[in-house]
Parts: sequence; structure tokens; C-alpha cells
Amino acid sequence: MRTVSLAFLTVLCCSVPISVKAEDNSLQRDLGLRAKALLKRKQPAPRTPEEARVMLAKHEGRELELEGLDAIDAKTAQIVAGFRGEVLMLDGLTALTPDSAKALASYKGALLLNGVATLDVETATSLAAFNGYVLALCGVKKLDALSAKALAGISSTNDCCMLALGVTELDEAAAKSLANVRVSNLILDGLTKIDPPVALALARFKGAAIHLNGLSSLDPATATSLAKFKGILPLRGLKKVDAITASALAKAPGVSPDQNIEIEFDAANPLSPETALSYAYWSCGRLDCIEAIDSPDAVAIAKALATKKGPLSLPNLKKISPKTLSALIEKEDIDIPLIESLELIPEPDGSPTEDFVIPEAFQKK
Repeated sequence: MRTVSLAFLTVLCCSVPISVKAEDNSLQRDLGLRAKALLKRKQPAPRTPEEARVMLAKHEGRELELEGLDAIDAKTAQIVAGFRGEVLMLDGLTALTPDSAKALASYKGALLLNGVATLDVETATSLAAFNGYVLALCGVKKLDALSAKALAGISSTNDCCMLALGVTELDEAAAKSLANVRVSNLILDGLTKIDPPVALALARFKGAAIHLNGLSSLDPATATSLAKFKGILPLRGLKKVDAITASALAKAPGVSPDQNIEIEFDAANPLSPETALSYAYWSCGRLDCIEAIDSPDAVAIAKALATKKGPLSLPNLKKISPKTLSALIEKEDIDIPLIESLELIPEPDGSPTEDFVIPEAFQKK
């Protein structure tokens, strides 16, 4: 399996600031060398095959950026694709002919074509021969079903192959085609919204991860469809969802609670037995905003929370009924304020309120 170097990560994540401690001398040296490499990677655009040969013979470094190259013929493309470094940056190209695309597809590293704005079926078919480890087409904002089907012919033998597209909208037919592409990572961070059929189509992708970091909102139906995906599902743009959507996402194997998604509870989406467990999941087991469990289904909510795997903390709990408290402390690794400090309220469902006796096992904690 080919590893991705610090140089390549910096190319992909150039907008992310890097903080380095003074004592991190080895990393400072690495970044210093990296800065020098950035100065060396740019080369004037070759206009002929012979110029390309001369340029490659003189070039040093693992990356090559052809400054000012806005067009390339097939013969020059074939020579440029012979570059033996890790990253070939051709973001100045705004269009590709099928023949030029076929030649560039023979490059074995990371091929960045982010200036290409459109992709017809013939060019997509040529690019489908790519067998490197990154193909970036982030300038392609629209992709029809036929071009998507052609591009889905990519079948890289590299374990960590990535396909990055800049599409801002995707219909169900195109999504079904992209789900068939045989790469490890499918990056679709340009999408800001998708509907349930598109989400369900993408969920059939067999690779390791689908990146959808451009999504800023999700409804429950779309979240339920996405949750069927078996791999990793980065959703870094999603900061706030309703309780029902959160519950759906909690069932997705590849959505991690460390993505800091905030859950909104309101009259339309209250804390309930169905959403309580997902709330505990997304908050990593720390339920700071719960001050009372006093709805009619309070006991059922407590029982649901008690089933959470791993520690559970309700540090600001103030009001709770005896039966609800009894259900909650059935969980062995529960952390709540001292029981003596809690206000024991009548049973919210109207059932008789009984005296609460602290279980002996809980007293020993």
C-alpha cells in the first residue's frame, strides 16, 4: 500500500494552518524542507514534446506544477505523465481532449486537474483508465449520468486511491454510477444538499469512505439513507441537526461522534426514548444540557440512556422522579450529582410516587 507523504497532505490541505511547537525540531526541519520544495516544484509550461522532455530531465523533487499551462496536446501529455514524482499539478488546464486525458491517465501518482470545468463522456472514458492514487477534478461542478457512468470505469489497483469531484449537484442516476467506481475514497465535498434517493444511491459505494463535508443540513429521511453506507462518512460541515436526524446518523457505522454535531431538541423534536441514546452517542456520553428528566416518558428515557455502552454523565441534573432515577442508576458507570442534592419530583406519567431508597450497590460506588 502506498503511503501519502507530508508533501502531498500539504498540497491537499494547503488552506489548513499548521501549528508547530518550538521543540518540534524534526517537524520544523521537515516543513522547512517542504517550503524549499514548493519553490522548486514550479516549472514553465512546456509547449512541445521536446520541451517537456528537457523539463522533466532537469526537474528535481516529488511534485511538479506546470505554471501557466492552459492547454496540452496528447504527445506532450504522454511525456509529462512520465513524471516519476508523487504529485502532478495541472490545475491551469481548463479543458482536456479525450486523447490528452488518455495520456495523462497513465500517470501513477496524484493527478490534479482542478481547472477542468466540464467533462464529456469521451474525456471521462479516457480518464477512467487512471491507475494512480489520486484523481482530483474539483473544478467539475456538474456531472451528467452518462459522464458519471464513464468515469465510474476507474478501477485503480492502489489501495488508497481517491477520486475528488467538485460537483455541487447530483441526480440519482449520476449517483448510482459514481457508487460503482472502484476507488477507496470518493470525495464529494462540493455537495451542499442531497435528497434521499441520491443518498441511498451513494450508500451503495463499496469503497472505504465517502466525503460529504459540504453538507450543512440533513433531514431524517436523507440521514436514514446515508446511514446504510458501511464505510467512513465524514460530515464536517454538519454542525446542527434535529433529534430524529441524529438518531438516524447514530446508526451509521462510519459517522464518528467526534465530529461535534450539535443536536437541537424542541417541541417538534423532543428528548424521547428513541432519541435519548443517540443524544448520548453524539455528546460522547456527557449530557451537560439535561437539568431535568420530567416528560411523561421519563422512565423509558432513563432506561434507554442506561443501555448506552461506556460511561454516561449528567453533571447538571437537578430534577428527576424516583422511578426515573431508579431506572437511570441501573447503569453501572453513570455519573450524576449527589442524590441528596437532587429534587425528587412526582412521577411525570401520573403514577403513584414512592419513596426513593438508594440501592446498596449504588451507595458503594
